[in-house]
Amino acid sequence: MHSKKAPSIFSFHKLHLLLTFYLILLSVLGTLTVRIESQSVYAAATSVNPLVFVAIDLTPSSCIETRVISSHTTHAVLSKTQFHCPPGSDIGIVSVPLSQAKARHELYAPPLPAHTSLSVRMKWFRQIQQLMEAKKKELRVSSSVELKPYSNCGYDESIYTNGSFYGDWLGFEVYYHVSLTCSTIVLNREEVIGSNPVNGPDYWVEVKYYSYDKTCPVHYDWIGANTLNSYPGVADPIGYDNYWYIATGNECIGTGGAIQLFSVSILY
Repeated sequence: MHSKKAPSIFSFHKLHLLLTFYLILLSVLGTLTVRIESQSVYAAATSVNPLVFVAIDLTPSSCIETRVISSHTTHAVLSKTQFHCPPGSDIGIVSVPLSQAKARHELYAPPLPAHTSLSVRMKWFRQIQQLMEAKKKELRVSSSVELKPYSNCGYDESIYTNGSFYGDWLGFEVYYHVSLTCSTIVLNREEVIGSNPVNGPDYWVEVKYYSYDKTCPVHYDWIGANTLNSYPGVADPIGYDNYWYIATGNECIGTGGAIQLFSVSILY
């Protein structure tokens, strides 16, 4: 008869090593799973209510517009009136939680990602423009301050106002001619007047009225303490908004964090 062999010490040792390795592997996998789940939960938590941009009215009660009507032939001043700026003359953007924007039924746009291309910045800028211009139209509907048409057919006009861009003073003026039928205007000159910027650099990145739209990167002027002019020379329908967009930074739209829309009353 053959006697039974005792279990090999080597076999017990090998089995012990395999069991230890298996337990270590389970522990590592468990730790990784916890970390991945924790990161997923954190990512989900931070994206549930992200910050977004909404447009707000920054028009101060001290804002004044000056309208001058002149003879088209002699250029003699016929009248000069001053009045308070209508709501929406100065529109800015602020960041708020997404939930707050939705609760207020506000249009909103996401922040501009860092290190993006010019085309991406321009697309983002268009979104911000839509927010600002929609806010201006909303304020006009809810306000009775907006000017009514004048009987100034055949005359020249200019409207001047000023505003603050992140603490820097700026002046804005548009010169135009009203047709004899009061159906069209000819934009003669658009002007931005700088002072001594403290928080700049400030850039004039766009001016627009109906079909006329001179924008970045073609139009991208550092303001500083200069007076900048644009000469559209275009004929457009009467009764639309004239916009000046001011931004900070470089490469056109810069970081996208500082943009304001300035305007005057509807051109009549």
